Amino acid sequence: MRPVGERGSATVVLIAVLATTSIVTASLLGAAGHRVAAARARGAADAAALAAAAATVGLVTDPPCVAAARLARVNAAVLVGCGVDGARARVEVSVGTGPLSAHAVAVAGPRP
Repeated sequence: MRPVGERGSATVVLIAVLATTSIVTASLLGAAGHRVAAARARGAADAAALAAAAATVGLVTDPPCVAAARLARVNAAVLVGCGVDGARARVEVSVGTGPLSAHAVAVAGPRP
């Protein structure tokens, strides 16, 4: 027979273990989601920068920043910044909203 004061102690320990496991799992899933958003942002920024650089040398008919915005939108990103210096383009894009959003910057064109 168990002492009266220890009844239900396993339930308390089980609840603590389950709560800790849930918190760790949620944190890991959040970190994984942010890594995915960051990778998508880098890809979208690279594509947008290449489109802008291609537009500066006449390979694309749109103006550079318009081409960059279009390619960012196709990659589910938003063009935050765009700058052109000769045939060199620098773009900044954002993917997602809230705490899992990610930003990336890319530069394309000839070396200075």
